[in-house]
Amino acid sequence: MVAAAPPPTATAVPAQAPNTSSTAAPQVTSALTNAMLSPPPIANQSQLKETGAVVNGSEAPRKRVPKPSMRNAEMDKIGSTTTPAPKPVKLDLTSAAEQAAQVKQHLLSHKLGDDWVRCVEGWFGLEAELGYGSIPGTKSGLPAAFRPSEYSKWSSKAKNGLRPYTEVPFIADPMEFGLSVVKWYNNLMPTFRRSVDGMPSSIIAAPAEIKDPWGSLRRAGPNGVQTLLILLMWWGASIPSTTRFQEDSTLLWKSVLSDAVNVFEAVKASVSMMGNVGNMGKRKRSCNDENVPDKR
Repeated sequence: MVAAAPPPTATAVPAQAPNTSSTAAPQVTSALTNAMLSPPPIANQSQLKETGAVVNGSEAPRKRVPKPSMRNAEMDKIGSTTTPAPKPVKLDLTSAAEQAAQVKQHLLSHKLGDDWVRCVEGWFGLEAELGYGSIPGTKSGLPAAFRPSEYSKWSSKAKNGLRPYTEVPFIADPMEFGLSVVKWYNNLMPTFRRSVDGMPSSIIAAPAEIKDPWGSLRRAGPNGVQTLLILLMWWGASIPSTTRFQEDSTLLWKSVLSDAVNVFEAVKASVSMMGNVGNMGKRKRSCNDENVPDKR
């Protein structure tokens, strides 16, 4: 009898250590890559809005980063942290005289004839007699009643106290404009010279009962008698553009120039005859004072 062969015995195979060099490295690299590409966790909706993430299918608006103000740095450059208030400019006698001389030069730059030159010279002599506005009571302006509206529109364009003397408004009808100048000029005159319509009376000597008849015309500076010269210049410069369908106003314009020269001389004489001229601006008005403008 043959004995059965014994069953084979299992051979113990020693366990092999895991190959860390082949499997661990890819896992670490993959973890680092995912950490770099994945956004940080967001706790709430406010953080979603700040980061610009998609909320409910639409991108939330990004929060605007405020730009730092440079105002303080700019102010520090001039040695102050506040804007200094501009100081008012006060014209002395010399500068006022220079300004009047510049206006005279501008008026004479328009070649309007000998009558025009005499009128400008008469006005400039009156300015000098009034001290270019340095005498008390001579700096205020002439009444604006009946004055042509073109002047107000023109003077409103002044910048930094300088008026646009070189900008002459367009005058469509010289005669119509001239009649408006005459109406205003007539209203400036003392009561004994005013006419109902048209040019003033040719009388220059005032009646004895009227005290200080020329006080209302002792006005120097840009708002004084210079205003009349500006209007007369515009009128004279527009006359050559008169069409054949319009009335010529040359003779009327020259009549105003001639009358104005006589008025300027009368006003100058009233200054020299007043004696204590410095008190003229301080005295109270009376019912006989011609400084009171006409309310008509």
